[in-house]
Amino acid sequence: MYYMHSGVNFLFEHAFSSTFERARRRHSGLIRSAAHLLLHGSHDKPSASRAAWKPVFNMKVETVMNSRITTIAVGLLTAMALVACTATRTQKTAGEQMDDSVITSRVKTALVKDLGGEAAKIDVETFRQRVQLNGFINSSDAKRSATRVAQNVKGVSSVENNLKLSTETRTAGEYIDDKVLVAKIKTALAEDPVVKAHEVNIEVRQGVVQLAGFVDTSEQKSRAAEVTRDINGVRSVDNQLEVKRR
Repeated sequence: MYYMHSGVNFLFEHAFSSTFERARRRHSGLIRSAAHLLLHGSHDKPSASRAAWKPVFNMKVETVMNSRITTIAVGLLTAMALVACTATRTQKTAGEQMDDSVITSRVKTALVKDLGGEAAKIDVETFRQRVQLNGFINSSDAKRSATRVAQNVKGVSSVENNLKLSTETRTAGEYIDDKVLVAKIKTALAEDPVVKAHEVNIEVRQGVVQLAGFVDTSEQKSRAAEVTRDINGVRSVDNQLEVKRR
C-alpha cells in the first residue's frame, strides 16, 4: 500500500498501450491505402482520373500524419510518466508523495485525538515515511505522548521528535513580534539562491527560531541557519533541518 508508484506505473502503461493500439487499428486500412497510392497510383490510374484521386490521396496522407503525431504524443506522455515514477535521493515518486501526504494527515488526526488543543502547536513533516514533529509545546508529557502517537500511526517508519518545551506565556506584543519574525525569515530564505524556502518549516517563540523539514543538501541546511541568524530580532536558531536520504 505504501509503495504506490508501481501501481501508478502500471496504470500509465496500460492506458497508453491501449490508446496506441486503438489508433493503430483505426487507421491501419487508411495507411495501407495511402501507401498503395504512393507506390502504384501513377500506374494504376489513367492520367485523366488522377485529378479526381488527388483529394482522396491528400486525405489519406493527412490521416497517416495524424497517426504519427498521435504516436509521438503517446511516446512523450509515456516518458513523462516514467519520470514521475522514478525516484532519486531528493525526489519522491508520485506514489511516495501520496503516501507521505496520507501519513502526515493521519499523524495530525491522531495527535488531535490524543492531545487536544496542544496538537495545534505541532508541525508534522514527512519524507519517505520518516516523520518529524516540530514546534514549541508546554509540557514534557505532551512531548512524550506525541512520539508515542506518531509511532503508532500506520505507515510511519521512524519519528524524530524536535519539539521544544516552552512554558512561559507570551504577551500580545511578543506574539506579534514572533509572527513578524516568521515573515521576515520566510522572505530572506526565499531570496537566497541556495536555500529552497518551501522545504523549510519555521517556528518562532519569543525570538527563538526553529528550522525543520527535509532539504536536499547539507549546504542548504547550514545556509538556512546562517540567513536566519542575520535577521534582526532572532535570539537563537535551533536547526533541525534534515538532509534527504533514500
